[in-house]
Amino acid sequence: MWRKLLDICSLHRAITNLIQNSIVHNPEGCHILLQTMLSSDQQHARLIVTDNGKGVAKQLLPDLLELPYSSKRVAPVQNGHGLGLPMVARIATAHRGRLLLVSDIGKGMTVEILLPRSS
Repeated sequence: MWRKLLDICSLHRAITNLIQNSIVHNPEGCHILLQTMLSSDQQHARLIVTDNGKGVAKQLLPDLLELPYSSKRVAPVQNGHGLGLPMVARIATAHRGRLLLVSDIGKGMTVEILLPRSS
């Protein structure tokens, strides 16, 4: 049984933010794909936003999940407030899930919200 107490508004906000990130950070344009599916073990819902834009260097991905004024953040915020991905990560965590980032320069970005089935 899937969790009955999902906060639909916050999940909508998270997905909207991911799509908006793809648009804002690729001013030359890009293709954006939104996918929903079950994990191969049927234990997680997968909400995936992928673009074929300019991408982000792999080593910078963990930094994107830090709040903009956190002492843990290595690089300064560019092209935005720096609040979006940390907010999406917190929404995933609030649903007992997690946020996965995959990217590299010139290879676009894939962001996945992984949500577990209820126990």
